[in-house]
Amino acid sequence: MALSRLHRILVPSLVGSVALLGYGCSSQSVVLSSCLTASKAPTITLKDIIPAPRIRVPVGTALVVLEPPYWLRDTEVQVTDGKVLKEQCSVSLSNHGRRTIFTALRPGTSGLSATITPPQPFSPGWDLNMPGWLGTVIVVH
Repeated sequence: MALSRLHRILVPSLVGSVALLGYGCSSQSVVLSSCLTASKAPTITLKDIIPAPRIRVPVGTALVVLEPPYWLRDTEVQVTDGKVLKEQCSVSLSNHGRRTIFTALRPGTSGLSATITPPQPFSPGWDLNMPGWLGTVIVVH
């Protein structure tokens, strides 16, 4: 596929500008077969517990958000404050989880969430999206 060949060549150098590829599933995210950042980038894994996991990062940091696997469907990671975090790229993982990279834009706090959809035997005929995974990002100077 032409996109696969193109992204293997360009993505490592364009992580901050990956939207230039123009391939996405929503106006906010770009979904590729890989979504890369520095190997030492801070990472938060969303959880289904309260209090939600928290992470502090400085402005300008690329942050990796991992959504755990759930049945057969992952969903996009949502932020509560788009002025604090901006999505750079997102990819479904082979285990049905998701990796999303955000850039910390300015000081503040933003919640993270992803919904889960129960398999059809538990919700016949309905597409129920329920809050499933949560996290909090605190961006500092």
